[in-house]
Amino acid sequence: MPPVIGTATSSDWSSGGALLTFYFPIVLFVVIAAALYLRLSRPHPVPGLKPLTPAAAGPRTAPSGPKAADMGTAGPADDAANAVSPPADDAG
Repeated sequence: MPPVIGTATSSDWSSGGALLTFYFPIVLFVVIAAALYLRLSRPHPVPGLKPLTPAAAGPRTAPSGPKAADMGTAGPADDAANAVSPPADDAG
């Protein structure tokens, strides 16, 4: 007859392994979610779009080129076309 097998004093199942099986995926999910949130919640550059910048405040100068040379010379036809008559007096 075989000898009596004693009661097992230890188990192959450990509570630490069960807790790691549950908590490790949850902690991994939280860490990855936090990293993605911090990475994607901040404003980031979009390819092809430039940020708006205010126009440079500088002195306005007359345009240069062939038309600029003709702008200073007014002929008799230009004087008649651009003439401004003074306002009429309402005193009369």
